[in-house]
Amino acid sequence: MDKHNSCINSLAVIQYVEEREPGKLAELVKDLGPEMAGISDPKAFLSDLNNWISSSLMIQLYKRAKRILGDEDAAYKIGFHSVLKQRLGYIQRIIIYAFGNPAKGIKHTQRVNDHFNRTKRIELLSSSRNNAVIRLIWSKDIPLSRDFCLMNKGIYQAIPVIWGLPPSRLEETKCFFKGDEYCEYYLQWESLNRIKDIYHRIFTPWKISQESIKELEKDKEILREKYNQIHQLNQDLQRKVDQLTTLQESSTAILSTLKLEELMDLILKRLLEVAHLDRAGIFLFDEDKNSLILIHAVGVKPDTFTDLKGYQIPLDKKDNIIARTAREKRSVLVKNVEKIFLNPQNPLLLRLKPKAFVLVPMIARGRLIGIMLGDNQNDRNFVTEIDKDFLTSFANQIAMALENANLYRKLEGSERKYREIVENVNEGIWILDINGIINFSNRHLGKMLGYENLVDHSIYSLVNEEGKKVLLRVLMENMGGRTAKEEIVLQWKSNDPVNVLISSVPIMTDGQYGGCLAMLTDLTEKNTSKANYCSPKNSSPSGLWPVV
Repeated sequence: MDKHNSCINSLAVIQYVEEREPGKLAELVKDLGPEMAGISDPKAFLSDLNNWISSSLMIQLYKRAKRILGDEDAAYKIGFHSVLKQRLGYIQRIIIYAFGNPAKGIKHTQRVNDHFNRTKRIELLSSSRNNAVIRLIWSKDIPLSRDFCLMNKGIYQAIPVIWGLPPSRLEETKCFFKGDEYCEYYLQWESLNRIKDIYHRIFTPWKISQESIKELEKDKEILREKYNQIHQLNQDLQRKVDQLTTLQESSTAILSTLKLEELMDLILKRLLEVAHLDRAGIFLFDEDKNSLILIHAVGVKPDTFTDLKGYQIPLDKKDNIIARTAREKRSVLVKNVEKIFLNPQNPLLLRLKPKAFVLVPMIARGRLIGIMLGDNQNDRNFVTEIDKDFLTSFANQIAMALENANLYRKLEGSERKYREIVENVNEGIWILDINGIINFSNRHLGKMLGYENLVDHSIYSLVNEEGKKVLLRVLMENMGGRTAKEEIVLQWKSNDPVNVLISSVPIMTDGQYGGCLAMLTDLTEKNTSKANYCSPKNSSPSGLWPVV
């Protein structure tokens, strides 16, 4: 957004309204739109002569001033009084004083104008000892209103007052805001008498130097204040950078380890460094017990934490501030423990003796995972708005870490359970890729075929030529998305034949064949048992069946 107006103009509006309607000054400067968003003190910003604002914002200020004062000519009077009260800023006053009289001041009006705004160009059409004709050529590509013209008329009429003369007479012969190409003013004022002229020549340099010193001292104070503000902003920025770095490091830690104790210790210690906390801890929500349980803390003496670890707070305990924070899922900052009602016999208060603390809910996917708490034993104002946002983000990251660790433990448990089943089942199992390479085989299959490890073996190396034909029939069925069952003779490691029944199912990914899983039942032992059962027992030497 282009800014064409020095805050000399907005300061003039503020001072004029403040003198006449001091109770309505807040109305003048509040909610001025996106341009002033994030500025904590609009009045201070608009009163700083080093700042510039847009013409759109200046139009708003003129409109509000007219409404507050009930005066459509407010802009003209603001301009007039800005000169009358010498509110133009010391650079402008030096220029005007140095010119010695209104005629010389008008001749250099463009130089004066450049310190006010960049909304127009000024042409001096004619000038004499006590009159002048000037033309204001306004920029056509920026927002403007007639109030700009009125304020300029007030300034030009008041210029002679600087040298102790009555205001000039001003006649507007053309007006840009009434359809003309420009504004044109005819100005006439009284001439300085000889005595006043000599007076100004003698005392003007001294007056200029005094004004300069006074204003320079004021500017030094403004610069000092701005330096302090910038220094504070830099500190806040550094804190924000540290916090963002911590969030990134925590994310990396969460991805690098799923060991809960190690993870909690790592990220909570980093939290202490950037959040101005002395101690921090985690209460985990146990849904089965409907309670919050203290599971980890840093900054706490080991023996103290040993006594407190596992401390439970029922979620429905109404008079407990930690339980209430969990129920409401809203952060709580207690700046002075002594000034609020807390149970003095609470084990946490008795052992930790906090002076101030913060409680932040840990939320993952809309669910309460637990509560993060922290305290600073010396500074009761240790949490700012920036910190609260950071702590909320950090707590939610911890919640995701806990959720992931919990899911991992469940997955690991399920995997271990099913792996035990697969490894101990009395059937051979293999998983093949699309090329017939074994990606997985269980122990029983290795035992059946006499191999320690069958992974990366091609199944075609386990059969003869006849067996390959059978395998191809099975795999072709699987590739078509169908299950298959065939008897086949596999080769034991020592080349002994092993007769098995293959029951194979396809593994499909997005409709595409990705391999297969098969269970292999050893028929050799069964066939042997069957043969033994069917063979004659106690046969006679002649081979005849005994007579029953």
